[in-house]
This record gives sequence, C-alpha cells and structure tokens, in this order.
Amino acid sequence: MIDREKPVQDCLRHLMPSLSIYTEGRHYQDCLELYNHALSKQPLVCARPRTEQEVSHLVQLCTEESVPFAVRSGGHDFFGRSLVHKGVLIDMRAMDSVRVEPDQASARVGGGVIAGPLQETLNSHGLFTPTGQAKSVGYVSWACGGGYGFYVGTYGFEVDQILGARVVLARGHVVDTDEDPELLWALRGAGAGIFGIVTELRVKVYPVPKLYAGFLAFPLAEAATQMMQAGRVLGNTVTETIPAAYGLGDSSSGMFFRSRNVDRIHQKVGAILALHPPPHPLSAVIFHNNHGKGIRHEVEDNVGAAFPNRHQHVILGLHGGTRPGQVDAQELADATRWVTELEEAIDQTGLSLQGGFPAFWPPDQVDGAARLQRLKARLDQNDLFHHALPGLKAG
Repeated sequence: MIDREKPVQDCLRHLMPSLSIYTEGRHYQDCLELYNHALSKQPLVCARPRTEQEVSHLVQLCTEESVPFAVRSGGHDFFGRSLVHKGVLIDMRAMDSVRVEPDQASARVGGGVIAGPLQETLNSHGLFTPTGQAKSVGYVSWACGGGYGFYVGTYGFEVDQILGARVVLARGHVVDTDEDPELLWALRGAGAGIFGIVTELRVKVYPVPKLYAGFLAFPLAEAATQMMQAGRVLGNTVTETIPAAYGLGDSSSGMFFRSRNVDRIHQKVGAILALHPPPHPLSAVIFHNNHGKGIRHEVEDNVGAAFPNRHQHVILGLHGGTRPGQVDAQELADATRWVTELEEAIDQTGLSLQGGFPAFWPPDQVDGAARLQRLKARLDQNDLFHHALPGLKAG
C-alpha cells in the first residue's frame, strides 16, 4: 500500500525497487517528448517498466490507490491521451522485444516497440509487417487502433494482422486473448488502451516486398486539377527501397489537429486546398486512402474485429503543425485557424462523412458501441482506462 504521507515516487521506489522511475533530468524530459509539442501536462512520475510483472504491479498500485496514470510508447497521439497531469506516466518503450516465430509467419512484439526499429529487426530476418507512415510511431497502439498506412491496399489494415495479445487489466490481472477472444475482437480496432495495457502483440509477418516509393511534389495552386489527373511535378524522390528504409522522419512541433472523412479524392477538396495555403513549414493535409484489400478483406477467423471502417473512404488529416523548436503562441493560433477554416470549408461542400477514425478524433467526440460497453463492464467496471475513449462507459 502507498503511504499517503510520502510522495508517490518515494512509495513506488520502496514498493518496486527494480522499476526505473524518473521525476527530473534527462530521462524524465525524454518521457515528455511528444509529437505535439503544444501539450503541456506534467506527470509526477515517469515509470519505465521492463517486464510484464512490473506493468502488472504498477497498474495494481494505481488502481488500489486511485492514482491517475497514462500510457505512452511513441507519444504520437495528437490530443494528449499519452500524457497525464500530476499522475504516473507509464513509458512502455523499454518493452521493445521482437521475436520471430520458427515458422517465419508471425512474430511476438513488446508493447512499447516503435515502428522503425520493428521494421529493421524484421528486415534482418528477411521479413516485414505493415506499419504506418512515420517510423517513430508506437506500433502497438497504432495497430490496435486500426492501422492506416502505405500497405492497406495490398495487405489490409494492421488489425487484420493481429493474431493475439497479452494484456494487463485493471487491478493488474494479466490475460491472454487466447483465453478471451472477445478482448481480441476489441483490440482489433478499438485501441490498445481501452481495457488495459498491451504488453505483447502477436502479428502476421511476410517476406520483405519490393517497393518503389517516395514523394511527388505538385504546386498547391493546381490542387483542384491534381485531384483528378497528374499535374506539373516539382519534385520526385520515388526510387526502389524496402519497408525498413522508407517512412517519414520526425515532423513534431506545436500543433493543432483535426480530420475529415470523404468518400473519394474529389476536385472540390483540391479547390479548397488551393485557397488555403499552409501557414507554416510543418502544416499539411495528409491523405489516408482506404482501398484495395482494406475494403475487400476482413480478419480470417471466427473472432472478427471491432474496426468498422471497411468502406471506401479517404481520411483528410488536417495537420496544423508549426515548426521545430519552442512553441510559439501566435504560430499555433495561425495553425489552429487554418485547420478550423479547412474543416468548415470541407463541411460546407457536403462531402464530409459521418463518424471517423478514433485516433484522429478528439476523445470526447468518439462514441462507444454497445458491444464494447459490455466488455468494458466486465473488464474495467470502474473505468480505470478512460483516457482513450472517455465516452465508453461501462454499460
């Protein structure tokens, strides 16, 4: 039990002497390095578990003593779900193991593995698994949230690759989804932090594919034309590469993010973009196109997936980034205004679809489905894991 007369960090050090705990200095600041530099919550403690047992003990203590906590890996959540104010931040990045199974068809990955290092390790075995656009994204949370990225059309979403998981639930109980297929169904799309902390994910892997990939740059003023046909190319970096080498680097900054879904790439969207030039170097509209196998293919077992976005659609990620370095209030205000104006202009065209990808929507705007609520009532009745989907109350 935590001694209420002592600071939380001292009690944790006493009760869990093997656990790495930081309250200041380089390691603590590293815990606060998030993709969105505008987030400013300050946890009391950053804890870096190395084992499933340490995660279990941490969750048990936080549950029993009502200590707020959040879980981070890559720290890419736009809305601050991977940060907690005056609580315990559980940094999973030390749990980054990657173990390829003997059949070379699947791998076991730790709950804190990052996409880039995952691809590099698999590549050393001549293998790969689909990951997202940025190498620095936390793989497990990205995968369990759906898994949009370069490979959707060929391999399907990343939820289609998930075979199983080990999860630390409220009060520290550890469950394997082989024993709870309903939890596996939920992890395939609802997210990694809804019912517990994923300490291991089992996923499909494939032989490394041959890729031709890169970036094409077009004039923004011609965006309406480019949406329908090839336009004037300003830059072309397309070349032969491999998944371990290809992907976006760090584009973190102070930022404001929102998204809109449309049914297809549309000339009207291009016209709107041409009229709203990005205000800062890291401001961009990122297109996530759900097509090919992402539409036609679903998980090939009797468990299924909670992920609902099997229809043809394009996510417009309205990325109101600023520039690397310190957050400038005026620059952030300009980026926020740019995103808001884009939102309104797209909505006024009547192209916006209802609903959205949970990771791309503010937490309080994501509704919970009845089946997920029933599972929440069984596994997390007191709503300990409430950061990701606060609207998902036990039903």
